[in-house]
Amino acid sequence: MLNLPHPPHRRRILPMPLGVELGAFAPASLRTGNRVLVASSMIPLKDYPTMLRAVAIARVRLPELQLEVAGAGTEMERVRRMAFDAGLADSTNFLGFVPDDEMPRVFQRCDLLLHGSHYEAQGMVVLEALATGMPVVATSVGIAAELPPNLVRQVHPGNAEQMAAALVQSFSSDAHAVQALHAGPELVRQQFSVGKIGADFLNLYKEVSRVE
Repeated sequence: MLNLPHPPHRRRILPMPLGVELGAFAPASLRTGNRVLVASSMIPLKDYPTMLRAVAIARVRLPELQLEVAGAGTEMERVRRMAFDAGLADSTNFLGFVPDDEMPRVFQRCDLLLHGSHYEAQGMVVLEALATGMPVVATSVGIAAELPPNLVRQVHPGNAEQMAAALVQSFSSDAHAVQALHAGPELVRQQFSVGKIGADFLNLYKEVSRVE
């Protein structure tokens, strides 16, 4: 955020999100599989307990759901135990830490991003998922709270039942996947690409330089 040095009656706060490198996150074909991706550091803020409970609840209706987990952190062993306790041991693939240059391939082979953080300054992974045409279920924090509901199904932080219902709704029809495939990459290109954000910064600096 940048507070421009305008007089008080003209002062503005302009949001400047981090940009997505579009070349790395090419859109995939229509996703019709059953793989849920969680790509978050394993720290308390990311709320793995709620996400794991949500997937376990959703699997009652959709037992074919599989979970891919990309991430590492201080709670890794605890998260693995929680997955076992939730009955997800046989349906969860823990990838560990995945380098940035390998994440596009992870996005390509999964079908929906689940993001359950209590708080995000932005939430870059949500934008990266949309850039590949992937539908998203996310808590209404960070950038997810500002995105269209036809692309990002928003749920309240900590609400496993609501999160599970959103997963079931997304996987029970192709509508969410179709919307994400067609509108997600275009939204990111128009509003959140590295080129767009860079141009916004340049225009902002030009404006500031004209302020006396």
